[in-house]
Amino acid sequence: MTTVKIDQDVEAADFWSAVMGSAGTSWGWWLGEEYLSGSWDVPGVVRLTITDPDDEDKAISKDVTLDDLVEAYKKAVVTSRDPFTGANLEWDNLDASGSDCILQTAVLGEVVYG
Repeated sequence: MTTVKIDQDVEAADFWSAVMGSAGTSWGWWLGEEYLSGSWDVPGVVRLTITDPDDEDKAISKDVTLDDLVEAYKKAVVTSRDPFTGANLEWDNLDASGSDCILQTAVLGEVVYG
């Protein structure tokens, strides 16, 4: 199968709310979601805390911006599939597991859990 990469312009608030509004942090490995600015539907900065994959008694926190989510999406869309459905990640049709993949990539650099 041959694939091509396409770029598209997306409203920032639409992308942000698609990722942050899809309950991606509802899995047990996520320990916290704190908006330092903005909200789930207004781009800003969110502090995400996740269980450290190398030591489950520790946590990793990262302040994530819109730019971080965009870069994580770009990486996750070519390296990950929805772990439950096997579907490609599409920003405008995210469910909790797809959003989780993007958020894990933003915080950990890759999908570790799921």
